[in-house]
Amino acid sequence: MDKRRGGQYERMIFQYPYAGRHQLCTSCGLRIPDGVQTCPYCARPQIFPQPRQQSSPPVAAIDVTDQQVLDYIAEHNGTISMSQAARDLALSPEVLRSTIERLKSSGLLKPT
Repeated sequence: MDKRRGGQYERMIFQYPYAGRHQLCTSCGLRIPDGVQTCPYCARPQIFPQPRQQSSPPVAAIDVTDQQVLDYIAEHNGTISMSQAARDLALSPEVLRSTIERLKSSGLLKPT
């Protein structure tokens, strides 16, 4: 490794707040501070793949029964009695179970 480049990296530690963390340049492969948009060695722009963001289901896709069950669970701090909830919501226990499973599979409820 060239001493000049090493010294330049050491100076960057003081110039960039997160220089302690590093990444590799996509062009020359040298270590550069994390978050730098242009490599200080080869002056090439750094293009890194953006992480995929998880999309939440659209609000309009939620059924009225699903919304009632979600609201009921939220009112009871996430802990419910299936038989009591079925009576309170005027649903059969089977419909309540299938609704909860559908909400879990869609990501609106976290499995416990």
